[in-house]
Order: sequence, then structure tokens, then C-alpha cells
Amino acid sequence: MTCRKRAGLGAEFLREVHSTLLRIQENPDLYVATYRDVRSARLHRFPYLVHYRLLEDMVLVLAVMHGGRESSIWQNRASQSD
Repeated sequence: MTCRKRAGLGAEFLREVHSTLLRIQENPDLYVATYRDVRSARLHRFPYLVHYRLLEDMVLVLAVMHGGRESSIWQNRASQSD
């Protein structure tokens, strides 16, 4: 198996995460709750999701995870933050 590296890909991923967090901050109700009161926003360029919960006056990010990962991982985090 070969591992292909591309210079700058990590920085692009971080910019995409930051952009998604800004979108959530600007309009936190844009995404619907998919599990209890946890909402999920998909990154545009990468197959990752930002799982978050709306609290009274803030957004609590539970996880930034690959979309193919087992959902029970972030669901456990959601249960712990109750």
C-alpha cells in the first residue's frame, strides 16, 4: 500500500473545518438534530462531519469525525455531555 502525501492538505482541512464552524456559528439552526439534540454539519471538501449541540448561549462541538466512522463514538460523547 502506498501513502500519497500532498503538501498543504492538512492546512486545507483545517481551513474547511474553520469554515464549517463559522457557518454553524452564523446559523446554528441550519442543521437538523439527527440524534437526540445533536446536529451534524458536513464539511464541503472532505468526508467529515462536525457534530454539535446547541446550549443556551453557545455551541458545544462534540466531535469532528470521518463520515464513515461508527456513529456510536460521538453518540457516547453526546450522552456524556447531558
